[in-house]
Amino acid sequence: MFMGGVAMARCSRALMLLCVVYAIVLVLFHQSLSPSSSSTAVDDRKIPVMVRDNDPAEDDAANDTIRWVRPAAKRGGCAQAAAKLEVGMVQLEKQVFDMKISLAERALGEKRARLLDALKTRGPHQQRELSSSAAAGAQSQPQGVLSALKKEEEEEALDYTNSTLIRVSEGLAVFSAYHDDRQEEVWVRIMVIIHGNVNSQRLLCHFHYNGDNTATYIIEAKQYEMCENHKKTYLGFIYSCSVPLGRHLDYTLAVSHVSSNDRQVPVPVQRVSPPVTSGQKVSTDKFAYNFSICVSPLFGSVSPKRLVEFLELTRLLGVQQIFFYDFSTSEIVQRVLRHYEGKRWVTVIPWRLPEEMSSNIWYHGQLVVNNDCLYRTMAQSVYTAFHDIDEFIVPHSKDARTYSDIIPPELPNDTCGYRFASAFFDPVVATQLPDNVMTVFSTARTEVISKVRTKVMVMPRRVFEVGIHHVSKQLLEPWESRTFSPERALLHHYRECLYDYGMRCDSWVNDTTIRDHYMPELNIRIATAEEALEKAEIQY
Repeated sequence: MFMGGVAMARCSRALMLLCVVYAIVLVLFHQSLSPSSSSTAVDDRKIPVMVRDNDPAEDDAANDTIRWVRPAAKRGGCAQAAAKLEVGMVQLEKQVFDMKISLAERALGEKRARLLDALKTRGPHQQRELSSSAAAGAQSQPQGVLSALKKEEEEEALDYTNSTLIRVSEGLAVFSAYHDDRQEEVWVRIMVIIHGNVNSQRLLCHFHYNGDNTATYIIEAKQYEMCENHKKTYLGFIYSCSVPLGRHLDYTLAVSHVSSNDRQVPVPVQRVSPPVTSGQKVSTDKFAYNFSICVSPLFGSVSPKRLVEFLELTRLLGVQQIFFYDFSTSEIVQRVLRHYEGKRWVTVIPWRLPEEMSSNIWYHGQLVVNNDCLYRTMAQSVYTAFHDIDEFIVPHSKDARTYSDIIPPELPNDTCGYRFASAFFDPVVATQLPDNVMTVFSTARTEVISKVRTKVMVMPRRVFEVGIHHVSKQLLEPWESRTFSPERALLHHYRECLYDYGMRCDSWVNDTTIRDHYMPELNIRIATAEEALEKAEIQY
């Protein structure tokens, strides 16, 4: 099919080139032949010609203009030569079109063959579906072959069968929507992944109201690109639609691509504010949790043992709720997560992307995950941190053990959150004999502390967009993210050291903070957890 497409493209270019040559020849004929006495006299009468404005968006008849032009003089020999050349061009154009049809039919034949071959390995129901598809292709008329192929290619471009995204159109998918009433103007914030030119991926919000204000309002979304897409094919965006009536979530939402207004897709809407009495201020005591963590998409060979260690140490640090986005993990990891979900301090959100999308978006859609979790925790948590399962924000102050010891109940009016500098704790460079708990025996820390590889803890209600290593955009300009002193708290990153962003992996110091502050209780917690998992027949 690819080779056929190349051939068709070459034919089109050849046709365009011949058309240009044809036009040049006509101009040369007219310029080279001067009027003679034997030529037919030029008609001096002027005739009106309608000229259409080139702007396709302005197709009103009022935009048409009338110009007066003289008809061309008749030149016998030139006209005959031009007529012959035009006939030749028509014949050539027909040959090119026939070639396109032949290539398209060949491609469609190959597709039908693959469908028929698949019948041998499918059940009766699937066989009927495949047979119908193949038969439909066989009966297609040549003039419909190209459009049929285009439609099939669009349908096959992305397979959303197992995806947790909501497909709106080819190249535009929605994951979630949030009723954002933090400011005077109320918005719906929609987490979106798009493909291609943003100008072609415009979205309409359909607000359906019932009850006393039965009505439907259609609002076009404003587009905001997330800051760290890294020029990938698929991009994370926040689309915003202004809520037309009142401040309450008393509507249902559907969305559509601007080019297909009649194809509406329902999207559930969640709140970003905790339930409060009308007119009451949202205060910190209205939230379910003081501290939550949003974990980047889980994928690959996640160690169940390290996962349990992460969960138990994070709990020791004072975190009350952990949000995981499960992209692709083993059955045993999923069972461990379900076990902790039963304890009600872990939330697992399925995160499935079409294969083509997941390999052409930054880190399996980490930006969209981070910002979905930002808005998801707004109504639940006073503070939310963002990092991976091999990272821990650890208090280093002498008497501090939990986040409540280092983070105030509410931030100053000029602050939306904190950035925590990081250091590598490389397990290969252990300074003591290995223990069952990695964070206890890995005490070798890089001497250099990175202020680039930071991770953040924020008050979600003061942030519009969060990045991977920083706050990308605060809700109000005065609310900035502040650097937290490494002497008071440091991000421990347990992995192989990386020589980048000024980091040096040849100079180490001994850091026993985890061992000194948490080892006895952490060991007890992990042993208790392993016993409970064993009783639940979860072996790892």
